[in-house]
Amino acid sequence: MITSIEQAAEFFYAPVRWGLSPDAEAADTHTLAWVQETGLVRSNENAQVFATWHIGSSVAAGYPRARGEALNLLSDWAAWALTLDDIFNRYTGDVAFVATILDDCLRVLHSDPAGSVPHPLRGANRALWDLLSRAAAVMSDEWMFRFRSSVGRYFQGLLGKHRLARIPRQVDPVTALAVRTDDIGMHMSADLIEYFEGFELPMVVTTLYGFSRIRTLLSELVVLQNDVFSLQRDRLAGDSDSAFNVVTALAHHHNQGTEHALLETRALYRTRLTALESASGQFLDECHTIGLDSNSCGKAELYTVNLRDLVTGTFHAHLQVAARGYLDHPPTVPTVSELLPDYQGCELRPVRTP
Repeated sequence: MITSIEQAAEFFYAPVRWGLSPDAEAADTHTLAWVQETGLVRSNENAQVFATWHIGSSVAAGYPRARGEALNLLSDWAAWALTLDDIFNRYTGDVAFVATILDDCLRVLHSDPAGSVPHPLRGANRALWDLLSRAAAVMSDEWMFRFRSSVGRYFQGLLGKHRLARIPRQVDPVTALAVRTDDIGMHMSADLIEYFEGFELPMVVTTLYGFSRIRTLLSELVVLQNDVFSLQRDRLAGDSDSAFNVVTALAHHHNQGTEHALLETRALYRTRLTALESASGQFLDECHTIGLDSNSCGKAELYTVNLRDLVTGTFHAHLQVAARGYLDHPPTVPTVSELLPDYQGCELRPVRTP
């Protein structure tokens, strides 16, 4: 097991020290107020728990170049996504409930931010609508279309995880990684690079193989980070996340114990880390090959720099979480270590208005 920051950094080929955005503390303060204003957190007790998680600082590790209001929106997106995932983990096995909530989320997701408010805004959808409206005020309709697709992929992963978790068998490593690659939500995170940098990649870039490849590799790398740090938690929780922990799946698949599975996980991580460097170069070569001008190629290069920063930054974000439970004292890890705020009317199934 990983029991120190230095050991974790060595395991993931990462530097022990990493700079945060200078606006990290302000983002913590902003997002704590925002989750209360939008109803993601309604009790004082849960607000106190949320404050200890320093979501803004974690996001500031992933996006060290982000500043001000841009970092605030990134932090709010992370809070919303984590909250939604944890709400669903309360209802592991109740796929119908998860599907009902996601159906309502999709209604809001595909509403026009320039139009009227898509009433009723239930539960986490009040926060979702606020986020979409803020992003749409800055980004083009074309970018919003791409971003909605990424959010939809996150929803696909959430529903797939809960649907497959009902099957009474151990998930194989390939399936676990595939499902987690969607539900980890890093395609949304990659899109938001353009938001905080203040540019948009040409739409044609999204059709390039290298573009798709670097985003998939980012997602897989973050999944492997998460599942190593969450291993002890997932063993205790028994929810949908624990059913798809890649380290656990490897341990069961090869039947050689946790330490062997961790070594396999590290090998998978190293392979993908190396592949990310290669795919980044391929992506930039493709941008030149299709005749993009120097300005567009420069944006693509900056995009890859930020994407690689996300890999190291999310490692350090995981460290911030791990320091509050996963490292040094594994037996003290609570059975549910992520924040579980109240869900508005969670005992009632939202019903779509005719």
